[in-house]
Amino acid sequence: MEESLDERLRKVREKNSNELVGSHITLINFLRGMIGPGCFSVPLALKFAGLWTGFALIFIIGLITTINMSKLVRCSQYLCALTNTGALNYGNMTEEAFKQSFPRLQRHSLAAKLFINISLFILQLGVCSVAYIFMVDHLHEVLNHLWPNHGLTDKDLILIAFIPYCFEVSIRNFWILSAVSVVGNCFMIVALVTIFVKLVLSRNMIPELPVSTDFNGFMLAAGSILYAFEGQAVVLPIENKLKHASEMNGYTGILTTGMTLTTVTYAFCGFFGYIVYGPRVEGSITLNMPSDSSVVFAVKCLLMVIVFSGYLLQHYVIVEMYIPEMWAYLRKKGYRYRTIMAIEYANRYAILLLSMGLALAVPNLGDIISLIGVSIGMMLAMVIPPLIEWVTFLPVWLRENRRKEMWLQSAFNVFSICVGLVFMVFGLKSNIQNMTSK
Repeated sequence: MEESLDERLRKVREKNSNELVGSHITLINFLRGMIGPGCFSVPLALKFAGLWTGFALIFIIGLITTINMSKLVRCSQYLCALTNTGALNYGNMTEEAFKQSFPRLQRHSLAAKLFINISLFILQLGVCSVAYIFMVDHLHEVLNHLWPNHGLTDKDLILIAFIPYCFEVSIRNFWILSAVSVVGNCFMIVALVTIFVKLVLSRNMIPELPVSTDFNGFMLAAGSILYAFEGQAVVLPIENKLKHASEMNGYTGILTTGMTLTTVTYAFCGFFGYIVYGPRVEGSITLNMPSDSSVVFAVKCLLMVIVFSGYLLQHYVIVEMYIPEMWAYLRKKGYRYRTIMAIEYANRYAILLLSMGLALAVPNLGDIISLIGVSIGMMLAMVIPPLIEWVTFLPVWLRENRRKEMWLQSAFNVFSICVGLVFMVFGLKSNIQNMTSK
């Protein structure tokens, strides 16, 4: 009897790793990676696009990104089974896809991997910087409430926060990361419920808001929403730790369940956040809430802890891109264990230093979220996954004469790539105009 794909992947992964986790932990880690500071920036997207246009855009982008994430997972699992590899991150999967594809593409495998890794590095660095700015913004508000004459600027707080972040990024164990995610998710649920209750019960809802705005606003909104949904960099490192690979995809799989919960959460937060604060909405609606309320003050303190802990998962994605290969290379060269560990920690702190530098360079939360989402985020979410699917499966479809599947998948791929490129070109233009006009 032929062994199933799920069984083959499980055996290979158990052989190569002793840190495999079940579906519940994987779902928790996925939600922890998806629902973060971007959730509270969605109302700003509705301000850009208009109430109902932005609301519809949340579901459209959510659906497209879910399908494209599923494509990445499918390609990764197929290539892992084909090459007898336990885990493939985004870059390694791209390299392997080119190696197993048409002869003309095989020579470009290293270049494709390098391009993906550089793009992912830039994206995750931006995500880490947003988390950094978000935490500092809320720390500033908490300090203003407790100590009005503290005299510390945002730049001072960004520099001060570097020290506790250094301790956090020193964590190497995936189980500790999972435990942090569990605690972070519990805190996030409390914070979300509290904020949602305050929004729903608010008596200051604005009765008349624009249904739609203009083309530039639509493009700015797409960037903010896409940033919130950006999980391409997170999904594969998390999936690689899943014991039963078949539980990731499917209509009731971890990916669909997680993205459905994420989309509904974003739609709810975006809709009520905008109708309560309207044109006054900030880069995060929590910044609109006055800290003189004890409940709001407690939520802001909680959010600081949530975002601080969530930084670890985003940082982990960058580390997983190249640290395992660095270890293999240095071991082959005969470096001692302590020396390699010192080099790894130097890399971890260097990544943190870069994210702090970006936070100092672009301190406006709304600007950096939309800019990252519409540029590198749009490319990795809308353009690259369809291309990787073609590179991976087009030889298989042609060889096995699976024409119907090929044309159906290709039709969606063309649509996704065209939408992504339009958003990237016009979205970047709109973002630059918005930033220079301030």
